[in-house]
Amino acid sequence: MDEDGFFRIIARKADMWYPDKAGKEPAFPRDVEEVIYEIPQIKEAAVVAVAGHPFAFVIAGREKPSAESVIAYCKRRLPPHLVPRFVIFMEEFPRTFIGKVLRRELAKRYGKQIASE
Repeated sequence: MDEDGFFRIIARKADMWYPDKAGKEPAFPRDVEEVIYEIPQIKEAAVVAVAGHPFAFVIAGREKPSAESVIAYCKRRLPPHLVPRFVIFMEEFPRTFIGKVLRRELAKRYGKQIASE
């Protein structure tokens, strides 16, 4: 709530997650995505929690940064519990008919792969 009494919606509750350690505040994908978007080579980013840890799905521009460089940048700018565990490069994201990224679909696809490893 701001000083005038107005509320601002910053993220969907369904997309938030709670970091491993008890007592931590909820984490929102947008907090991580905003840092990833600071990297000039990143065209689009979507962050999803898989098993309580952030995973970054990225569409790179012409020059593709390494996953390690994206994680290193995030380590300098984010608290440890918000640094993505993995960076997965994609050509395109699954989307709704209006163009919104389907985060649940990303989590479902990659959550199964991670659980089997």
